[in-house]
Order: sequence, then structure tokens, then C-alpha cells
Amino acid sequence: MSLLDIALSVAALLTFVVLMVVANIYLKYIKTTKMLAHIPGVNQFIPIDLIKPNTFLSRFFLSVDGVLFTHALEMKEKYGPVYKIAQGLVTGTIFVHDPDFGKLIAAKGGKVFKKDQLLNDGFLSLFGDHSIFTTNEEAVWRRHRSMLNPAFTDEKLQNAVVRETNKTLTELLHSINQQNVREVSEDMSNLTLDIVGRAGFGYEFGCTNKSNHANSKPLSENTKTILSNLVFFLMSPFKTVSEKYLSTFKPIKALFDSREVFIQEISNIIENRRREGAPEENDILSLLLRGSSTDKDGTMVDRELINNCLVMIIAGHETTSHALTFSLYLLAKHQDIQEAVYNSIKEKIQKPQEREFTYEDYEENLIQVHHVFDEALRLYPVAVGNTRQLAMDVDFKGYRLPKHSNVTYNWYTEFMDEKNFYKPKEFIPSRWNEDSKGPSSYTPFGVGNRSCIGKKFAKIEAVLSLARILSNFKVTLRDADAKLTPVQDFTLRAGEVFLTFNKRQDF
Repeated sequence: MSLLDIALSVAALLTFVVLMVVANIYLKYIKTTKMLAHIPGVNQFIPIDLIKPNTFLSRFFLSVDGVLFTHALEMKEKYGPVYKIAQGLVTGTIFVHDPDFGKLIAAKGGKVFKKDQLLNDGFLSLFGDHSIFTTNEEAVWRRHRSMLNPAFTDEKLQNAVVRETNKTLTELLHSINQQNVREVSEDMSNLTLDIVGRAGFGYEFGCTNKSNHANSKPLSENTKTILSNLVFFLMSPFKTVSEKYLSTFKPIKALFDSREVFIQEISNIIENRRREGAPEENDILSLLLRGSSTDKDGTMVDRELINNCLVMIIAGHETTSHALTFSLYLLAKHQDIQEAVYNSIKEKIQKPQEREFTYEDYEENLIQVHHVFDEALRLYPVAVGNTRQLAMDVDFKGYRLPKHSNVTYNWYTEFMDEKNFYKPKEFIPSRWNEDSKGPSSYTPFGVGNRSCIGKKFAKIEAVLSLARILSNFKVTLRDADAKLTPVQDFTLRAGEVFLTFNKRQDF
């Protein structure tokens, strides 16, 4: 057989395999459309996660951005509070816009509402083991949660977050003094990555102070690479194929490379802790290490430990950095509100620019800053909803939600509902003066027993960060007509936001 014949045979075999895969995906899509035929909505073979917003394809197909955020209110108006999008590659998704569904998730828990199996399997394939954020095994999740709960409630960690937030902010404020026109999404990413590294893991990522670590920039950039390319991997029908072949695809190779950077970085953190110990015995890493396993010589930690650290570092800084970026943009756009908040800080704290803030300040003296942060999360919730896979059929207000389907409770539309908030599309932090907790439908950190474990951590660093920045600088838009164009990937992110920081002269 000639080389040409061999090449043609291989090509024919590959074509056959591809056609079989496509046919299998299409048959599953047909099955999904039939399963969800009784629910109003859209049938779209191309998954919404693969349609990038503001691209040519987004003119003709729904994107995840449009469904969850940009056009969520329109979708609810058109199809009602419950509708479906039947897609190829993934289990059909049902979108629910009703706060009672959030209560149902909280009440029924993981026995009925499980983590998305695609996400669970994808993380297992990519990282080799479970983490608290992805596992569907109840016993594994409970073990992780019980091990981590003390780390996020203990007073020692609370004090560590305050201390390291102040330390990192001092470095950032110095940098702003050197260059006052800033791209704040990058600044906030660096800020929050350093805070979670220092307060949670006793480790220097060196993002705000580049002298602290040689590889700071790649780590921050690798977070973006992982999140932006993860969806392509999760939806690939070839996840079980050798990485050697998968990595020929540029997005997948970038994902694998970024994963290795993080694994190496986390391995360094763990090795340093095992070798040197830590002054904070109840930080996140200490509690994880107590429950970890090692090999015979005690020098290698298990993959499960690395995965928990990796996800907490990425999720812990990614979400808070976006929330801070949205907050600063809104304050820059609304100068009257910014000045009112600044004046409220001065009323409670004398010469606030001259000192660091304490936990007592967080609880008692920065209430208006809390309200800014809550309002920013209402308008731009970093997590716009909660997706679960049904372990059984569920009947909800006349709708039959079939077993195995994915259900997304979208709470953003509740944040935009006049029944819950007057003038819901306007930035009005003072609305929280009357109700500091907001209505029960205000759930930016999730619902049920799997709601965000790091909520307190995030709020402390965010409120202190906003307060100290506002105490030192008046923040304005670099371009007066600049508009925010949020993009929904795994989280809602602001994109590039350029602001000018002018040193305050009234002290």
C-alpha cells in the first residue's frame, strides 16, 4: 500500500469518526428538544456558551451573555418566568426567574439539585480530582466544607484579612500616586490576588509589589486564560483524548499551560508551609493541610488539596476584583454619590487618609461603603445565577422540570424587578439605608448550603479597599463618555475600565 493510500485511509477514518461524533451529538440534541418540548423557549443546536458576545455569530444565535444578563429581562418578558434553551453538546437548560425557586434549592439541597455534571466531569478530567466547588459526592463535599468552615469564620482569619488588605492597599495607593490613570480591572485583580495569597495562604504572589515575587504577572494573566478557555474544554466531546493531541488546539494548550503554572505555584506554597510552618494556624491552607494526604516521604500533597487551593485562589480573587471594578466605575460615573460616601467616611473617621482601617471600622464606620458595594452587586452581580442538575423530576408552579436537565435560577432579574427595588436600573446606594439586608430575593452570593463560603472574606476586603481608595483619591472616568460593556463568561466581568485618580486636597 502506497503512502497516498495510507493517508487517504487515515483521512477517511478520521472523517468517519468526526461524523459519528456529530451524529451522536445531534441525536442527543433531538432527544433534549423532545424532553423539553412542553416548556416554552428556544431550540439552538450551538451551545450558548460557545457563542461569544458582540461577535458575528451573536447576531444570529443566543449567547450566554444574552441569556443570563444582557437580554435576561427581555427573555423573561417574552417566554415567562420559566423557559428552556435546548442545546447540542450539553443537557438542556431551563431558566427560572422566580425567588421561590431559590428557596426550593435551599430547602431540597444536594439530594435534588446537584452540581452540573458537565462541570464536575470537566474539572475531574482537567485537574484529576474533586474540589469543594465541583464535587457531586455529598460525603466528599461535607468533608471539605466542615474542614473549611472554621477558616472562614475564625477571628484569626478575619483579622488576617483586615491586616493584609491594608498592607496590599498601601502598596496599590503608592502605585496610584506614581501613575494616576489606571486600568482598574487589572489593578483590582492584582489587589485581590495578593490579599487572598497573603491572608489565606501566607504567600506572596507579588502582584501589587513586583519585588515580592518574580512571576506575579503570569499568575494574574493565567487566571484570565483559565476562565476564558475553560468552556471550550468542558464542552469538548474529546475530554478523554490524550492531552498530547488536545493541546494541538491553541485555546486548549493555553488552558493546560495555565493550569501547570498554577499547580506549580500552589505546590510551592504548600512546600513552603510544610517546611517553614505559619504564624496563622487557622488560615485556609493550615486547615486544608490537616486533612490532606501525603506519599511515604511526606513531600508530595494529594491532587485534591491542590485543586481546592487552586479553585479558591482563582475564585476568591476573580469575583471580588470584578465587583470592585464595577463599584469604582459606578462611583466615578456618579460624582455626587462618591462625594456623599467620602463625607460619610470623614464624619466617622478623623483624617481617614492617614491611617489604616480596622474591623471595627468595617462594622461600624463604613456603612455607606457597604451600601455602595451591595448596590454595585445588585446592578452587576458577578454571579448572575445558580445552575444545578436535577436528580429527579421537579414540579414547580405548573411546570414539570425533567430529571437530568440543568436548571439555572437567574436572580439578576429579581434585582431588576420593581417589586423588590424602586427604580431598579438606577445606582442608588441610599436604598440600603432603609433595609441593610435587602429583600429575600437579593442573593448575590448564592442560595442554599452551597452558597459562597468566602462571602465574609470578600466583603471585608472590598469594603476596606473602596473606603481607603475614596479617602485618598477622587475617582473620575478617563473618558467622560465611557460606557461599561459587561461580558458574561463563568462570571460577569467588566472588561477594561480606565479611571483617573486625583489626590484629594481637602485634608
